[in-house]
Amino acid sequence: MKTVLIILFLSLNIFASTIQEDYTNLNVELDKLSTNLSAGEKISLFYPILSTHKKITTSLSSNETKIQDLNNLEQETLKTILKLRKYNNKLDIKQLDNVKKLYLQMKNNGIALIKTNSKEPVNNSSPIITFIFYILTLLIGSIIGYFVFYNAHIKKMKKDTSKFIIDDLQNQNTNLLYKLETLKKSKD
Repeated sequence: MKTVLIILFLSLNIFASTIQEDYTNLNVELDKLSTNLSAGEKISLFYPILSTHKKITTSLSSNETKIQDLNNLEQETLKTILKLRKYNNKLDIKQLDNVKKLYLQMKNNGIALIKTNSKEPVNNSSPIITFIFYILTLLIGSIIGYFVFYNAHIKKMKKDTSKFIIDDLQNQNTNLLYKLETLKKSKD
């Protein structure tokens, strides 16, 4: 239950944050730019941006800090934007600057959110406590299983025993009736 609550909290935290808004705005700007980009330029620009967003959300959900990876992706993205600015004359410089600004804003907000979430202490119990917990769980499960199956076995044995007694009594009754008839015939 605790895990479900943590995942719910983190997902709400991620999607209610400015990172998601920044990412949405960045996607809108990228869509505007995409009409003037070749396939190779799209890949070289979109991949690091998507990877940055993925690393931010992964870092938030798994409590791992991947700030160095985000910085590396930032360098790659900024180099790509610089190349596009230099070699693609079809692109509007204001749109590229807006993409750059939104990207840096998303990355910086992500790093800030990662740092605030990583400050929360992670409760790792010791292996001895975990081992004791597993042993107790196994013991309690075994006891419950024993009583459940023991009671079923006892009921079956009682049913078989009572059936055996009833069959034995019917045989004795038949034998006594036979002896009674033979005695009546011998008297006659």
